[in-house]
Amino acid sequence: MAIYAPGQNYALPVPVLAPEDELYYSPTNFRTGPSITEDVPSPMTYSQRLENIGHLLRTQPKQYPAEFPDASIVPWSGGDPDTDPEAWIFQLQPEDIAEIDAALKGFSGPKIKALWDDAVNHDGILILRGLDPKRYSLHQNIVLYVGITSYVSVHRAAQTITNDLLVHLRDSGIITGESQYRREQFSGSAQPFHTDFAPIMAMYVVETPLQGGRCMWASGLRVYQELVASRPEVIEVLESVDDHGNPLEAITPRPVLYWDDGHPFFFFSRRQLTGTPLQARPQSIPQLTDLQADALDAVQFAALKHCIRHVPVRGEIQVIDNLAILHSREQFVNGQGRDRHLIRLWLKNEQLAHKTLHVELQKVFNDVFRPDRLKESIWELRGYNSWETLVDESGHSNT
Repeated sequence: MAIYAPGQNYALPVPVLAPEDELYYSPTNFRTGPSITEDVPSPMTYSQRLENIGHLLRTQPKQYPAEFPDASIVPWSGGDPDTDPEAWIFQLQPEDIAEIDAALKGFSGPKIKALWDDAVNHDGILILRGLDPKRYSLHQNIVLYVGITSYVSVHRAAQTITNDLLVHLRDSGIITGESQYRREQFSGSAQPFHTDFAPIMAMYVVETPLQGGRCMWASGLRVYQELVASRPEVIEVLESVDDHGNPLEAITPRPVLYWDDGHPFFFFSRRQLTGTPLQARPQSIPQLTDLQADALDAVQFAALKHCIRHVPVRGEIQVIDNLAILHSREQFVNGQGRDRHLIRLWLKNEQLAHKTLHVELQKVFNDVFRPDRLKESIWELRGYNSWETLVDESGHSNT
C-alpha cells in the first residue's frame, strides 16, 4: 500500500500500457489542458497530478473490506488465466436460427433466460452469436433483437431526449455535418470506462468497423479490489456525495461508488462529471477538485488494468449487468463498406431490482422508465437517431 505524507519526495511511475492499448490512447483521444477535464485521461497527466497532490492524501486511509465470498458476481480480471471470456458466449445452433427465421414475431427463449440467469449470478456478461444481420432488413433485425432480449426483460427504457427506446451507435458525422457538434459516442473516438443509466445494457452488432472498436469490459468488484489494494485513499472520495446545495433540480449530487447489502458497485458517467468539448461541466456548480479528478482517473486505470478486450462479431447480441460491469471501447475507423453499427437497449428486471432501491439511483431509474415517457416513446427504425439525440447530452451513454 502506498502512503503519501506531506513534504515527502517521491516519483510515481507512469502507468504501463500494453501494446494493445496504443490505439485506445492515440494522442487524438484526450485533450490537453487541466487534467480534470479529460474525458479519456492520459497516463502521464494522471501520474503528474498524483505526484502534485500527494500532500492532500490521507497518510492512514480508512480500512475497507477486500473480499466478498458471498457475492453473486465473480471479481474476475482480464489478466487472470482462470478468466475465460469464451464461457460468456452462447452460439445459436441451426435449429435456433431456423426457429427465428420461421417466426420473426416470436422466439421460444427459455434457453436465453436460463443463460442470463446464470450470467447475472457469475460474470455479468452474456454474448449470443449465430445471427447474420445481412439476411434480414433493418426492421427485421430490430424485431429479432427486441424479441430475443425480451427473455432477459420486457421493460425497456427511454434513452434520449426524444424518448428513443433504441439508440443506433455509429459514427454519425454524415448526419450532423460538423464533427464538433456531435456527441463523442456518435463518433469514432475512444470512450472512457463508465456505466449506463439502466440496470442492464444490451447491444446488437449490426456491423463492425474496418479497424479498432474493441469493447473493453471490467468487473466493478475487481476494480474496487484493485483500488483497496493500491489506492485505498480514493474509496472515501468515490463513495462521498458532494452536496454543493445547488437549487437546480436537474443536478442531483450522488456518489460514484455504492454499497448493496455490503457489496460495492459503481454507477457513473465520467463525461457528465468532467464535461466534454460539446457540453462543459456547468459553471453553476463547483468544478471537480484534484482529489475527485484523481479518484476518477484511479477508477479508469484500475479498469484498464483488469479489463477484457473483446472483438465484436457481426450478429452477436451482448447483454451486460450494468451494475456489475464497467465498459468502454477503443476508437474505430470505418471504410471499405464497413460502417460500425450497434443498436442499444436499456433494460431492467427483478433480478437486479434490489440495487435500484438506493435513494440516489431511484430518480435515475424512475426517469428513464417513467410511464409518461414510455407512452411517448419512439422505435427508431431508420438506422440512426434524430439530430437532437446526436448532439444532446441529457440522454447519457458513452458507449
